[in-house]
Amino acid sequence: MDPADPATPARLQEMIGAADEMTALIDKLALLARADSGRHIVSREKVSLHDAVQETVHRLRNRIDDRGLNVDVAVAAVSIDADPHLLRAILQNLLGNAVAHSPAGTIIEVHGDDAGLKISNAAPDLLESDLVRLTDRFWRKSSARGEREHSGLGLSIVVACIRLHGWSLKPCLEAGRLIMHVAFRGETGIPEAPAPMV
Repeated sequence: MDPADPATPARLQEMIGAADEMTALIDKLALLARADSGRHIVSREKVSLHDAVQETVHRLRNRIDDRGLNVDVAVAAVSIDADPHLLRAILQNLLGNAVAHSPAGTIIEVHGDDAGLKISNAAPDLLESDLVRLTDRFWRKSSARGEREHSGLGLSIVVACIRLHGWSLKPCLEAGRLIMHVAFRGETGIPEAPAPMV
């Protein structure tokens, strides 16, 4: 370590944070690479959708409270056939994006049943023309999306995990709110698959 940059507790914590971010990025890239090559094995089991959503909200609770957000969860007590790891990635990224990009003090709505899941949040700066790029790898609407904790891969991972399940995704804008609709059966207009990573 540079003597001019002493190993203070704050500096060490910053380094640990940077290492954690790098590890998370590598994990995301590895998941995408496996999905692109068709090598990711989907291990389905019965998973409680309500419990999975509540667990994700709990994991995000500090970030939710820091931004003064309210999360309205109306998810039926149903079980779906899903890979628990991939479902966790879908929920973490969809809800994490909603928390990160909702205006402070607004409401995130989560509705779900055995047919699908809808997560909506206020998105006053998003345009209809942005929807086609929303799931592009590394795309950000603006510099505000360039915070260190956001790699620009979250929604690409959502698409990959949804495709592995044979589900579908449709983003849409209604009255200034972004709605991410995951359908567990039937087609809702999932974006075209991205080009394989090299």
